[in-house]
Amino acid sequence: MQKLYVHYKKTLVGLLEYEPLLKNFSFVYDDNWIREGFELSPSLKFSGFEDYAFKLFIENLLPEGEGLDEMSVYYQISKSDKFSILKHIGAETTGALTFTDTKEINIPTSFREIPLDELKERVSKKDVQSIILWDEKLRLSLAGVQEKLAVAIIDDVIGLGEGDICSTHILKFNRKNENVILNEYLSLKLAKAVGINVAEVEYKKLGSENVLFVERFDRKLINNKYIERLHIIDSTQALGFPSTYKYERLYNSKDIRDGVSFEKLFNLAEEAKIPLLFKKELVTWNMINLILGNSDAHGKNISFFVDKGGLEITPFYDIVNVTMYKGKYAQDMAMAIDDEFEFEKIGLFDMLEFLQQNKISKTQYFNDFKKLVQKIHKNLDFSFIDNSLKEEEKEFIQEYKNNIIQRLDKLSDVVNRMRFDLPFEDESYEEFF
Repeated sequence: MQKLYVHYKKTLVGLLEYEPLLKNFSFVYDDNWIREGFELSPSLKFSGFEDYAFKLFIENLLPEGEGLDEMSVYYQISKSDKFSILKHIGAETTGALTFTDTKEINIPTSFREIPLDELKERVSKKDVQSIILWDEKLRLSLAGVQEKLAVAIIDDVIGLGEGDICSTHILKFNRKNENVILNEYLSLKLAKAVGINVAEVEYKKLGSENVLFVERFDRKLINNKYIERLHIIDSTQALGFPSTYKYERLYNSKDIRDGVSFEKLFNLAEEAKIPLLFKKELVTWNMINLILGNSDAHGKNISFFVDKGGLEITPFYDIVNVTMYKGKYAQDMAMAIDDEFEFEKIGLFDMLEFLQQNKISKTQYFNDFKKLVQKIHKNLDFSFIDNSLKEEEKEFIQEYKNNIIQRLDKLSDVVNRMRFDLPFEDESYEEFF
């Protein structure tokens, strides 16, 4: 039987045990944590849960795609061996949990500065030399498929931390002949400009490469010797789903819709610290992803802070206008509006059913959508970004702007028609008006 101790900051949360031959996981909360702490997820109740629930929770902490492949090869372990992978990266996972093979955390604190010239060189060679391998150690502890590097930035110095110095920023890189990180930068900066709570981002050039710096909201810089970790989970963890369930439709099937959906997300409001605020922020997330054409707004791209009070939605992140890449990336939305997965086909009755299913006021949705559209239009001059970037990327920014305006016109037409629709079934005219 193999063991890992689970810690929140430096407090023992519980014990994870794994039986390799049977591939069985089991996790037990520490008695003191039950008295003083909180449930790590709605899927991991103090009152009990199935053993596989913690295995799924772990799976959602691990990288996917090429990152997982690289880790498997480097450590010479199977990609299916979740326990061994966790043992290697457990010192710093997303959120606040640390996994160690000792009951007390004994990880020395250090900070290894990365000189700017070294970072520029490594970024320029990332296609032939792994960007996540530093000092003979893989620096990969982030879920997801996109190539990225976690670093600590303290007093404007970039480096790699250990122990009490964990990463504060995520660096994202373009693939060849792509501008996805500029797209994400524009989307998040535009969302912030209209008053939406999103991750802080910077778009910088390192040598000849453009890099997106994303400030981690699950980290809080206390001083140059200590960075606090905040516990967060994504919606797949909250719902107790495997990472493959991050899309509503499973296995490319039009009929199997057991994955994360808007209805399931809204049901999580029962676990929220402030249910009405939780629901309102989910509606905002729905609106901004529709407006900005982010078809990849899946279950791992919405996360929650967790503490004794319950769930609280984190700043939004990973917002990209995917509709600009028709023919290259899938255009179907990760979650349907009623039964519709295509932006162009969303109609009045899809919206009305969506609102009714999730108990959303038509009047409130219309008013909020209208205000958001007005703010978006006012900020499409992108006055909030550097003029040199606007000049350098003039063609792409204009294409991005035209794409947004075209979709706004169609969506606004659909939402406007809601004002003239009949009340919901069993809804009085007084409630309707």
